[in-house]
Amino acid sequence: MDDEVGPRDLTNDYARAEVAGRLALMGWIRHKAVRANVVVAREKAERAVEPLARYLIDQFMVSVFVAGVLDVTGRNPHGEEFPNPFGELWELTDAERFASRGVAAAFLDVLEKLASTLADVGVPLDPQADGNLFILGQLLLLDVNFALPAAQLVDCLNSLPVVGFTRNGRDLITSDHASNEDVRGVERIRRAYRDSIGGPYIRPPYAGGGQRNSPRRTAVRREGIREVRRVFPACTVGDILTSWNGDSQATAGGILRTMMGMLLGSRCPSRRALKNDFDLLDADSQL
Repeated sequence: MDDEVGPRDLTNDYARAEVAGRLALMGWIRHKAVRANVVVAREKAERAVEPLARYLIDQFMVSVFVAGVLDVTGRNPHGEEFPNPFGELWELTDAERFASRGVAAAFLDVLEKLASTLADVGVPLDPQADGNLFILGQLLLLDVNFALPAAQLVDCLNSLPVVGFTRNGRDLITSDHASNEDVRGVERIRRAYRDSIGGPYIRPPYAGGGQRNSPRRTAVRREGIREVRRVFPACTVGDILTSWNGDSQATAGGILRTMMGMLLGSRCPSRRALKNDFDLLDADSQL
């Protein structure tokens, strides 16, 4: 009996997560400011992806590209995920592979600025939620009929839940669109996923324990970000991403890359990792 209950409950949680994602999207996608601002940003977006434009031939390719830029993936009850366009789906030339880093950073910059603008003008969306950025990326690169009713417009797009979790299954990632029930449902999925990859359940210690030290690589990265922000006080995550392969003494990304001991052309830390570092350092500075 227990073997039957677990999978059935998990399937329900997946279904609820999908519905919640669609409902959140329907709440803002037909706002009058969305179409106007997407049209304005589209030229910059198309210019950003031009080196890889030959691969963006249909909705599937656009969707996995945007997911790759955001470093996110969908995952269904069978464990299937989006393919990685930069590694396993596209046969990139050496020149395209080198250019892809700049393409991803430039497109992400357009996405984040668009989301921030929409929130500023009153569109009811969380501008930092990956699910919303995933949708905006599709709107920028696909020929979408904005005149459709919200439900039909949503049906034309690939969407993500309003709650997710990190690839190692350790942490939940929520958004301002998520209800308590949404969080509880995805937490059950996260726990099952973590179990499936061999993650042990370790009971929390009694109160009084100290804060855990950050892993060495994370500590080095955060120390590097402190130095970057000392040199460039107004530095943003986008600045680091777009200048990662820049001058090692004159750009935010170049300084961080050098302090982390990483080579020119190496992979930049993910947007999510950098954002978490910024948030943590900001919180520390306010103590």
